[in-house]
Amino acid sequence: MVTIGDDDSSSIKYFPDKNDVPNIVYSILNDGEEVIVIAESDISGLKYGKEYLVLTNKRIIVTNTSKIISSFNLNEIEMVEVNRYLGSLVLKAKTYSGSRSLISYTRSRAKDFEKVIMLINDLTLNKIPYDFVKKHLKRRVEEELVKKNNKRKILVRMMSFAKPFWHLMFITLFITMISTVLSLTPPYLMKIMIDQVLVPQNDLTITERLNLLIYIVLGLLGINLALTILNVVNGYMSLKLNQSLTYRIRKILFEKLQRLSLAFYD
Repeated sequence: MVTIGDDDSSSIKYFPDKNDVPNIVYSILNDGEEVIVIAESDISGLKYGKEYLVLTNKRIIVTNTSKIISSFNLNEIEMVEVNRYLGSLVLKAKTYSGSRSLISYTRSRAKDFEKVIMLINDLTLNKIPYDFVKKHLKRRVEEELVKKNNKRKILVRMMSFAKPFWHLMFITLFITMISTVLSLTPPYLMKIMIDQVLVPQNDLTITERLNLLIYIVLGLLGINLALTILNVVNGYMSLKLNQSLTYRIRKILFEKLQRLSLAFYD
């Protein structure tokens, strides 16, 4: 199975493994029929849930984990298109007997489903031979795997360069965690101010409510001041870490160039 997208969270999978496709789909596949891509939606009927659009080299299958919802042969479909509604989108197939709804999904899945739509229209509307489409997709899969492996190698390599500056990384991470915890405190203080000061739900006197209000306001001011200081310190430490790392990489690169023979520069 390979996901092709900006990250590993893509909801579509090209040439998926058998474990990635509901078993009920494989039970209805014909000889010579193979799954090209599976796309997972986040709407099932009128509720949030999971449904799957499975594209094979012969048809489009819409299913959940328990039953086949619909199935259309590719030779029955002219093209597919999207109808956009408030908060959701509906993928429709324009068949020779009329328009049919295939699957619904939210806008968070729109980017992934656009890729599936282009692929379906290549096979139906543009009449591109499946062998050509398959070859192109296989090449994309291989390129994507190379990119992901290269990113991992680069990250590991960069971490090795950053080892001498582990203390700066630890301080930066620690400050970030403290800032995150502090940023979650003001909403809680505001809740106390509303429930116990502005709209009291207890027997506090006016004096007690005023004292509590003072403490809450001072607390909010203190948190905002602390966050400002932490952000300044975090920015300084991040800048120092970036500069140190850049200098180390440049230094290692220059030393490597110095050790090369003159033939390298000819």
